[in-house]
Amino acid sequence: MKITLIQDTIVWADIKANLIQTENKLQQLSDKTNLVVLPEMFTTGFCTEQLHLAETPGGITEQKLRYWATEFHFAITGSYIVNEAGKFFNRAFFAYPDGRFEYADKRHLFSM
Repeated sequence: MKITLIQDTIVWADIKANLIQTENKLQQLSDKTNLVVLPEMFTTGFCTEQLHLAETPGGITEQKLRYWATEFHFAITGSYIVNEAGKFFNRAFFAYPDGRFEYADKRHLFSM
């Protein structure tokens, strides 16, 4: 199994710019890896004070992830911020090349 880690410079609080930047990297990996691991909250950076950036389930990030996984023939994992029914989550996801999409939300956050 080939695993590719992408540790990119995230454009702070700019979903569109980060999606474009990520897609450019992923295109180069088509059929060259089995799994791509993206940074935590890869679309915004860790913007916990800017909750307007949270997406609803099935939003643009989820749509892009499903498309990339099927188009480029590899699985993708990472996380992004989601607003589901007024609750905010750092949503970890796994997008499969066959179009399936699974996720888990962080619920018990703590600080050092």
